Amino acid sequence: MKIKGVKRLYTYILQTFIPLLLMTFFICWFIVLLQFLWRYVDEMVGKGLDIGILAQLMFYAAMSLIPMSLPLGILLASLMTFGNLGEKLELLAMKSSGVPLHKIMTPLFVAVMGLAGGLFIFQNDYLITSQVKLWTIVYSARRAQPELEIPEGTFYNGIEGYNIYVKQKNAKTGLLSDVMIYDHSQGFSNMRVINADSGRLVMDDSKSFLTFTLYGGQSFENLQRQEFDMEGKPIPYVKERFQVKTIVIPFDAKFKMMDESEMGSLYVGKNLWELNAYLDSVSVVRDSVRSINSTALLNMQNSISYTVRMPLPGDTTQEARAYREDVRTAAHRVQFRLDSLRSQTSSQDSLIAITHAISDLDMQLSELTSRKFMQESEDVLHRTNSAEKHRKFTFPVACIVFFFIGAPLGAIIRKGGIGTPVVASVVLFIIYYMIDTFGYKMAKSGDLETWQGMWLSTAVLMPIGIFLTYKASRDSSTLNMDSWVIWLKKLMGYRTPRRVSFKDLIVQPADPAISIAKAGTVKKMAQQLLESPLIKSRMFALWKLGHDNHLLKPFVLELEGTIEYLRDSTNALVVLKLMDFPVMSKILSRWIPENKIWGVVLMLFLPLSVPLTFYLAHRRYLIKKDLETVVTQSDLLLEILEEEERKQ
Repeated sequence: MKIKGVKRLYTYILQTFIPLLLMTFFICWFIVLLQFLWRYVDEMVGKGLDIGILAQLMFYAAMSLIPMSLPLGILLASLMTFGNLGEKLELLAMKSSGVPLHKIMTPLFVAVMGLAGGLFIFQNDYLITSQVKLWTIVYSARRAQPELEIPEGTFYNGIEGYNIYVKQKNAKTGLLSDVMIYDHSQGFSNMRVINADSGRLVMDDSKSFLTFTLYGGQSFENLQRQEFDMEGKPIPYVKERFQVKTIVIPFDAKFKMMDESEMGSLYVGKNLWELNAYLDSVSVVRDSVRSINSTALLNMQNSISYTVRMPLPGDTTQEARAYREDVRTAAHRVQFRLDSLRSQTSSQDSLIAITHAISDLDMQLSELTSRKFMQESEDVLHRTNSAEKHRKFTFPVACIVFFFIGAPLGAIIRKGGIGTPVVASVVLFIIYYMIDTFGYKMAKSGDLETWQGMWLSTAVLMPIGIFLTYKASRDSSTLNMDSWVIWLKKLMGYRTPRRVSFKDLIVQPADPAISIAKAGTVKKMAQQLLESPLIKSRMFALWKLGHDNHLLKPFVLELEGTIEYLRDSTNALVVLKLMDFPVMSKILSRWIPENKIWGVVLMLFLPLSVPLTFYLAHRRYLIKKDLETVVTQSDLLLEILEEEERKQ
């Protein structure tokens, strides 16, 4: 019977979770897709993409964004599920029946594990096809020519080989006024400049060339083709005036799809096993390039440092060792200084030597740059493919991490619906996305190891999930919003009003004379505290109060004892006046040590002591106001008691 009850409970939790998961997943999927389209809209607009290509782009983009949308959907759905259960007290009923939180989370954990495994299979087997087709469309659109749109008043260089200036356009007729064209399609040495009063630009239906018809103008063509007339003199230029002139400009504005094999050979088109094989190959190539580069740079350094006669360090023959020994002996026997050697040479020899040195340095710099580029190219390939390999695991693991954040967080805050869960989920996902993007860029640039950068977001959020799960299983109120609101109210000076009820049955009524004496004592002690070091000392001297920090304790005990005694008064006005006395703390702060030396040490412990000092000053200000209130209310209470004593 108990097993059937547990199974029924599991079924109920799954029936609550699955519809919310479907709803939140599709909402998150749609939002992430809009963000993708917003990011790449500039590259898609004006490229002549037909409806079919745009539909394919939307579909493949949606498939590629499933790994990012699913963790966010699981976070929001689990938070809403447990928030609804907590808000309706169903979670409390389950716990009261002896079912712990981890048992309640078990069916959802199994479901999330299944979703994480399915996401891994989807990424490894099916997502690569969508990614290849998606990025093929994106890069094909990037290569396509934009649609022709010549602005007014500025030079337009969207047509290769031409700069066009139009002063004004007529949107209805398409007529262009005050046209200036710089034609450098044949090279800048053969530039042609055309001015026209007006013109009209038309693209043919095949979108392969433009026809520019110009009216009333002139053209100037600079001829630098080394053509000669019969007398052997060059022709400098040609100037032409025209009434109507037609220019045909090649302009391929068609959208052409790239070959998918080009994109499929990159990291986006490889599954886990292909990535592992490719990384092994790249590692071998990278190590070979490093070895070749180091050997080549060492040989280049040796060739520059040693002359033809001087043997290289690697030459271990007997003649080479004897030659090097003779050079070392001569160097120890005759000491030369650089300035003395330079003074013995002529200016021309010095200039030749400096020129050779500069040439050698330029050669080394060029060689180093080339070798560095070769090495970085292989490193980038290795890091990019390694990052994609880790990416196939990070999103499935993120599903599990987000579940262990959302479920306990919902059980703690006990808020269902859309409002609070959406806010919490968006904040957490933004934190995850920022850390994940930061880690990915650091891994791709080589500032972090690839595994460190790709798993950085998981390493940050996993302790949060463990902490929340532990707190939720212990029914902790650490993250309860009501508890934080009460704490903030106390911090800002909000005081819980004193509640004193009138007794219907009084065994021994309070004596007015004794009540007057007790009220007078309370007033006198409050006045003494207002003049004590606790209230009068400077702000930064609060750390040196020591035992004076406990001056409030006898007063608070006397105040509470007086109020307890006066509750037995038969005068209802006296009892009502007791509620005007504040509820006070027995010490200023627990942060102040009894030893003044330790207080000075804490005061000097910057920068932590500065905000704490302001906090202590604020608490003292509140205590001062409470003491002043006690003095004022004691006077009013004494008037009531004295009036009652006179009546007796």
